[in-house]
Amino acid sequence: GSLTIASTAQATLVTDANVSLSGSLTVGALGTATFSGSMTLTLNGIDQNIDVNNGSIPSLTIASGSGSTLTDYLKVTGTLQINTGSTISLGSQILSGTSATIINYATITENTGKIVHTATSVLLADSSYAENASFTYGDIVYVTLTDGDENIAGTAADTVSVTIVVGPDTETITLVETSNTSGIFRNSIGTQHKTSNVNAQNGTLEAAGTITMTLSFADVQDLLENADTATLAPGTTSSSTTTTTATSSGGGGGGGGSRRGAVLTSLGLARQNTTGETVGNEETEAEEESEPSEEDVSSPWSDLDLDDVHADATMRLFAAGIVKGNDDGTVQLNRSLSRVEALTLLVRTLGEEESPEGSLPFNDIDPRAWYAGPLKAALDLQIIKGFPDGTFRPSESLNLVQSLKIISIALGFADQSEESLAANWYDPYVTVGREAGLVHGAITPDRTVTRGEFFEWLALLLP
Repeated sequence: GSLTIASTAQATLVTDANVSLSGSLTVGALGTATFSGSMTLTLNGIDQNIDVNNGSIPSLTIASGSGSTLTDYLKVTGTLQINTGSTISLGSQILSGTSATIINYATITENTGKIVHTATSVLLADSSYAENASFTYGDIVYVTLTDGDENIAGTAADTVSVTIVVGPDTETITLVETSNTSGIFRNSIGTQHKTSNVNAQNGTLEAAGTITMTLSFADVQDLLENADTATLAPGTTSSSTTTTTATSSGGGGGGGGSRRGAVLTSLGLARQNTTGETVGNEETEAEEESEPSEEDVSSPWSDLDLDDVHADATMRLFAAGIVKGNDDGTVQLNRSLSRVEALTLLVRTLGEEESPEGSLPFNDIDPRAWYAGPLKAALDLQIIKGFPDGTFRPSESLNLVQSLKIISIALGFADQSEESLAANWYDPYVTVGREAGLVHGAITPDRTVTRGEFFEWLALLLP
């Protein structure tokens, strides 16, 4: 039940053993409670309060059916864990967990209180999210933040904002949690050498010469700050990409689609549409005749440079009515894209945006969501199947091997039956990517894909 240590100097509790309570814990103003060693206090009742009279607990597990409320300052030195279906409400109190591990499968309600917890790392990184000290103009800068107390909603991916300053340019980037409970937040931004007309907050880091980039993260709750720096300079790209093991399943693509007679030809990519007609390998000369001259082309977005490596593919998708840009007049080629955003663009490119009848089999999708239609279409086309736990995780950023999978299947170059024969589920799609010239060199499966990269591959589906 409940445990109360009376408000008297003689009232004490000393233990290094685990304690479970179905009621509240209250330590009086003159009483003391000493929890030591590696013990865990577990609250597993209903509507419980925690007041240890400014004391500390090695580890705290919130398993309360309807939540627990902090009614005084509390320090957790080991692990704070909120179990599925529970809530910890801070009210106006401070929970100090500076050196603690925070694992949240449910909800942290901060109110006017706060969790004091320093971010483990905030890094300017390469595509494998390893810290990188130097970048070259034209590189994509990857940003990764590890901070358990920013995992506020353990039932959905959270977001945080960081700022990068490079010379006259300042850019704010929204990082997206890699899963509902990871506490790891990632995104990326491109760089461009620009000597004049630098535009702040346009989604690209713009500067000239050799200059220092400064990444900073400020926790809005506890006001603790973290930073990292790296050099941005002219020259050829010197950073390397390392191979890592993917941590996510093949849920980004899937389905049991069979090959549709797709081939790789000396003229480039060719595929067969659903009627058996081969498309996508027309003579280069014929394509050039229909291309407008440069003077006839203007960018429909304020942040699209027509000299960008992905500009041609982006403009083709725009002309086809597939890519429409953002409400603020930008297209943000260097931003990552979510799994559902990628699928919406994919089925739109295939001309299958009208969804079939039927329900969605994912337990984390609202059937009234704006993207429900494209997901139904992707299911009907056997492009997706979701994750083994029944989720689709629509807000997660699309990673490299997931994007190779859905593009390979859409092109007709691969089908999911090959996954069971491969050492890694994504090996067949990486093989297709190499043969088609979509990827080169070492592969980092979990790195996020930028909009520009995906547009480049998406344009291959155009007739």
